[in-house]
Formats: sequence, C-alpha cells, structure tokens
Amino acid sequence: MYWPGVFERIDAILARRPDGIVLTRQLQSPEAREKLIARGIPVVETWELAQDPIDTVAGFSHEAVGQAMAEHIIERGHRRVGLVWSDDARATRRRQACADTLRKAGVEVVACELEAVPVNMGHGREAMARLLAAKVPMDAVICSIDLLAQGVMAEAQANGLRVPQDLAVMGFGNLEFAAHTHPRLSSVNVDGGRIGLRTAELLLQRIEGSLGRGEQVEDVGFSLVVREST
Repeated sequence: MYWPGVFERIDAILARRPDGIVLTRQLQSPEAREKLIARGIPVVETWELAQDPIDTVAGFSHEAVGQAMAEHIIERGHRRVGLVWSDDARATRRRQACADTLRKAGVEVVACELEAVPVNMGHGREAMARLLAAKVPMDAVICSIDLLAQGVMAEAQANGLRVPQDLAVMGFGNLEFAAHTHPRLSSVNVDGGRIGLRTAELLLQRIEGSLGRGEQVEDVGFSLVVREST
C-alpha cells in the first residue's frame, strides 16, 4: 500500500529533527526509505516483520498467522473453505499464506475479496450472502478480521445454517466482542500491548546507542484463540 504524499510526510517529520521514528506500516516509497537510512535516525518498524527492514523491527509474521489459521481448519476436518477477506496489504499476505496452506492439504478454496477498507460486519454479511446465492459448497469460512467473521456468522444463521455444525467460522484480531458472540468466535490474538512495549524499549535502546542499527528483529508472535465457532 502506498501512502499518498508519504515522501513529503517523511520530509516534514525529518524537518523537526526527531530523536527516533516509529513506523506502523512499511514504507513502499524507495525514496522515503533511502532518505531515512541516509539520515541515520533510529527507526523501529512495528506490527509486522519487515522482509527488508530499514533498521529495527518489532512485530509478527502475517504469513505465519495465515498458515496457522489454515492448519486449524484443516485439523478440524474441513475440506471446502471460503475466504472472506479485505484487500489491505497485511491482510493480503495472511490470505495468500492461508490459501496456499489449504490448497497444499488438498482443501478446495473459494475466495471472496472485499475492496472496502476498513471493513465492518455488514461487509461480512454481504460477502456471505453472495457466496450463498452462488450456491458455493462450504463447510468453513476464514475471515481476515473478526468484524467480517461476525457478519458471516449472522448471515449464515439467518439462512438456517448452524455454526459450527454446518459451517465453521474463524476471524482474526480477537476483538472484544469475539468472546461474546453466539457461538463464541475463534480468532487469532496479537498482543498489541507487548508490541507497543517492545517498540518503545527498542527505540530507546537505539537512541541511547546500546543497540546498533539493524541488530534487532523481534517476533512478538501471536496465539490462536479456539472457541465454539470452529
């Protein structure tokens, strides 16, 4: 994903002579990346594991998340899986890893990508309605975020499908409501507090000089939260 005016934004930040910079999304502008590297200011990229980091990283692998979601559904014995997914860059990386893992296991995959960003529960209902109208046979649906999964469950139940008996549903993010849906939603938990803490600690270490440039790529990890929906 390219941020409009990102090069100008980096210039504006550098003009303030910061001691350090935290990036919550990877820069896709080669010029902006090179400018940060050339200036030598401590940079911590966070919320993902950058494949070509500018400096220091604290995050998790979206590819590993996608693989883990697929493996969970495979272990439950599902063989025809729908993917209801938003198309932002991080979600796309999870989707690709998820789909690849499913297909390698011989699972039939039906993808329903959504251009809307950010997405909401209504988008999940709409996507599920399209799949049902197309009479696509599925025994599970994996979603790029819990909001979509909540919508998928609602639309499935409105059409007489039982979750998880007729259709297993899984989301991502472990949002607050996931533990209170009916049935409770299986999801993936990422410890945002831990990422924030390590980002701050690593940035301070870089500023103080106790950590050199490029010396730390920290995988904070994630955990599956298995509930009744799968």
